[in-house]
Amino acid sequence: MTEIHLSDDLVHIGDYAFYGLSSEYANAKIVIPRNVSDFGNYVFLAANIKEVEFLNDMEILPQSTFEASGVEKVIFNNVMSEIGRNAFKNASGLREITLPSSLTMIGNNAFEGAFDNATVVIPENVTSLGYGAFKDSSLHEITLPINSLQEIGSYAFYGSTVENISIPESVISIGYYAFASS
Repeated sequence: MTEIHLSDDLVHIGDYAFYGLSSEYANAKIVIPRNVSDFGNYVFLAANIKEVEFLNDMEILPQSTFEASGVEKVIFNNVMSEIGRNAFKNASGLREITLPSSLTMIGNNAFEGAFDNATVVIPENVTSLGYGAFKDSSLHEITLPINSLQEIGSYAFYGSTVENISIPESVISIGYYAFASS
């Protein structure tokens, strides 16, 4: 696998930095260095990249970071608390993602249209799945946190292919059309 090397001294990655990265990098891996403290929106929008690993202490994955990208595998640090809206929207090749145990919120449409028949485990600290969080996603199975999850947003799993799901007793709110057409 080819690796795109980023300097350990790098502190800023701006909006659209790797937008539309060509198919020549379809088998490449990028490691986001520890010192990156400023990470823009849409960084990998429509990028052809196989794997991204975050070593930095980013607490929020910005909006549309991997939207419509070819990413297959993402590894997060263990301080991230939120996945922003549209972060993986239409990243339909996503096969493997390990969500950090520090995660508490999955934003609106974060994984809409994402995944390639994947199995996903939502960490125990997550309290809310946003509007359309997994809408139209290709999931084989999803495991929801049994003690912390309180809200499943409207359209959260609308049109998804999830075959197996158990709603925890901790859930106090399920939005409209949350599981419709699934």
